[in-house]
Amino acid sequence: MTEIVAATRADLEAAIEAAVRRAIEEALPEAVRRATEPEYMTGAEVMALTGWSERKLAYLRQRREVPFIKRGRSVLYPREGIREYLEEGRVRARRAKR
Repeated sequence: MTEIVAATRADLEAAIEAAVRRAIEEALPEAVRRATEPEYMTGAEVMALTGWSERKLAYLRQRREVPFIKRGRSVLYPREGIREYLEEGRVRARRAKR
């Protein structure tokens, strides 16, 4: 059986406004982060973010496990590439047994 719901224009506008507000509030922090953070990081920034040593970062770079850009002696790391590498290692939590 189909349920028919009658709503006033004001009810529809309020529902749409609430849905749009919720969508913006969910998307805004990520949009601000992407707009304010530089696209590339230095090795020092990667080490500060991850806690890796200089040797560990060089090892991952040598094995091509992390993305990087090398121009001359300068090495930069794409911020999203490092985030993706870290996310690949994420382990999902199990629910506690009761």
